[in-house]
Amino acid sequence: MANVKKALYNVAVFLVSLFITGSINVSNIKNTQDTSRVTLTVNETETLQEMNGWGSAAAWWAQVAGGSKNADDIAKLLYSKEGLGLNIYRYNVGSGEKQNPNSRLDPDSWKSTASFLVYNEKTGKYEYDWSQDANAMNMLKLCMSYGCIDSVVLFSNSPHFSMTVSGQASGGLKKHQNNLKPECYQEYVDYFLDITEHFLELGVPVKYISPINEPLVSWGGDNVYQEGCHYDEEEMFKLYRMFAKSIKARGLNVKMSMCEVSKIGNPAFEYIKKISKDEELSSVMATYSYHSYWSDTNYLLKKVWGQYLRRYYPDVTVEMDEWCELPCHSTTRSISGARTMARTICQDIMYSNATAWTSWVAVSEWGDNSDGLIIADHECNEYYTAKRYNALAHFSKFVPVGSKVISNEKDVNDRVAWKIKNQMGFVILNKTNCASFLTPDGSIVVVIVNDDAGCTFNFEGINGRDNLKIYTTNDRYDLKLTYDGEYKQEVEIPGLSITTLIFS
Repeated sequence: MANVKKALYNVAVFLVSLFITGSINVSNIKNTQDTSRVTLTVNETETLQEMNGWGSAAAWWAQVAGGSKNADDIAKLLYSKEGLGLNIYRYNVGSGEKQNPNSRLDPDSWKSTASFLVYNEKTGKYEYDWSQDANAMNMLKLCMSYGCIDSVVLFSNSPHFSMTVSGQASGGLKKHQNNLKPECYQEYVDYFLDITEHFLELGVPVKYISPINEPLVSWGGDNVYQEGCHYDEEEMFKLYRMFAKSIKARGLNVKMSMCEVSKIGNPAFEYIKKISKDEELSSVMATYSYHSYWSDTNYLLKKVWGQYLRRYYPDVTVEMDEWCELPCHSTTRSISGARTMARTICQDIMYSNATAWTSWVAVSEWGDNSDGLIIADHECNEYYTAKRYNALAHFSKFVPVGSKVISNEKDVNDRVAWKIKNQMGFVILNKTNCASFLTPDGSIVVVIVNDDAGCTFNFEGINGRDNLKIYTTNDRYDLKLTYDGEYKQEVEIPGLSITTLIFS
């Protein structure tokens, strides 16, 4: 019976995914309602999850930017109140490909990282050298100096290369190959926890550790492009249990972020079920984390995921820890890319129950990459902020830690089928996506992502607030204060824009 249910579930998810992502042609679906005027009812008494904050990953750029002339400027843009005010910093524990004589990665590539574990030719052993990764450590120090960071997550894409079957941290010699040597499981646990203890001794507020990242990705084969390690399910849970035992044995005041799956799908549902039934694992799990890749237009699947979490695991803290636009259809300076990010944030919070939202790399190299809030040259001597930087700002600057997500409901169904540019088929999206919050100071913050023409929003349920501020990002504006005055019940929302409204 269990296998039948699982098979039926897989079929259902498959059909839903095909339908929503446009692999099934839905050109006959049309929106028949007038959406030029929308009433949004906000219910501040119906609180959902509490927000733990906003962040980004320091993978691949911090070891460059941290040694550049612009190090402090970049830190300020990301982790100061004048900038994004991010409070979550995901530090990449490098796996040593930059130090690996047999690496298949370009040693000059940002994706080739240094490790604290280095080979000592005199002793013939691998030993810790805490002077390694100095630029990345400097960037962490600079970002912490602005006083916004309260949560550092240590994560790694792979065990140290010396512990792998292939001898490389970029994956196995074949795809989908478990790349951690069977005899090195405890060695990897000890190595990661030694680094964790070192960070704690330095006063770094390490809240979670995440030693496994995107375990089901194939990682490796003939073409490698970054550090990564595949784990089959059995091996992943075996390693997690060893971490659980060692964390308790050491008396460490840290917990784990699990399972960092690359996208919402059957494994995400199955893994949280297994962890919740396992007392040893659930006792050390702080958050169940997923990545929101490949789901920019899959809002219905996110609804299913969120409803499943709220029904069966209401006490589990869920975080969205990585996202960038995949596949990327937008340039770094386009409002389209910014709207895609803001729409994804809305859906992860309102549908998928995410208590924290962390973008993938904060800085990426020149080019129209799908990630990066800041775009820089190879040495980080020149940089600019991407349009999506403002998309995250619409949330991070106005929704502090401790804010409660509150329910909202539109009076119209503005779902519509849109054709993907230069592709066959359609996707189904909402013309507008809305996220609402009750902040600790009693303000109500509403973020509206408008992917269509301008419209009028009428707000219901927002009582006892006398003032209103409105910030707008579109082709013309970057987080511009476009209204600061008395409360208004009706507001014009520009077309193709991101709007944050603060009722106080």
